[in-house]
Amino acid sequence: MDWNKIKHILEKAELVRERESKFRIQDFPNLLDDFSFTSVDIEAQLEKYKLEFSEIRDRRVEWEICFPSFVGAFYNYMIRCGEVPSQRDYFQYYLESNKDFFERKKFDSEIVMALEARVFRTYPSLVRDIHFALKCREQFLDATVIYNIRLDTEKGIDVLIEKDGKFFGINLYVGTTRAIGVREKKKNRHMEFENVENIEFPLTNDLTNNVGDLFLYGGDAFTKLMAEME
Repeated sequence: MDWNKIKHILEKAELVRERESKFRIQDFPNLLDDFSFTSVDIEAQLEKYKLEFSEIRDRRVEWEICFPSFVGAFYNYMIRCGEVPSQRDYFQYYLESNKDFFERKKFDSEIVMALEARVFRTYPSLVRDIHFALKCREQFLDATVIYNIRLDTEKGIDVLIEKDGKFFGINLYVGTTRAIGVREKKKNRHMEFENVENIEFPLTNDLTNNVGDLFLYGGDAFTKLMAEME
């Protein structure tokens, strides 16, 4: 291979690296644009739901089996149905959305029950993230608020906010010792954007709004976040 071809390959690789290392709005469609409801609508729905949790855990479900994404089914339900699902409706929709996978695998009842328990535990954070994103969009009128599944799963950014030409990646999690430990481990899984400032924003007691059985961001949370972006 001559030098010109090698040079071309290297230049192309550098362009790809540069593109992947910098956030560009056009690369990440905003899921919020597909929602027809508000944070208040979500709160009204959550008041009707009773959360259920099980102590069932199976190492195969937690660590060994690669299941289809939990995130996509949750947001597809919200877009199609125009509301937040209950935990049980969410799990049923997840199974139906991945029908071919589950028919092919033919899991036994122990696996399915452990998977249900895991999905039920995942539910609060998914609701919390989308409620937070909608609340930010409603309160930060001079900013662009973006939620994108790829940003979440590939970059570890729960919500991205563009304000005054700057990008902020907001990382949301409950401020418990266990959750903070999990968050620290996740930091090493994702390559960060060079042009995005990451903000760790745990849910602590002073930033909490209790809605039904769920803890959402409220109180001084959005005032505090705005101050961190100044």
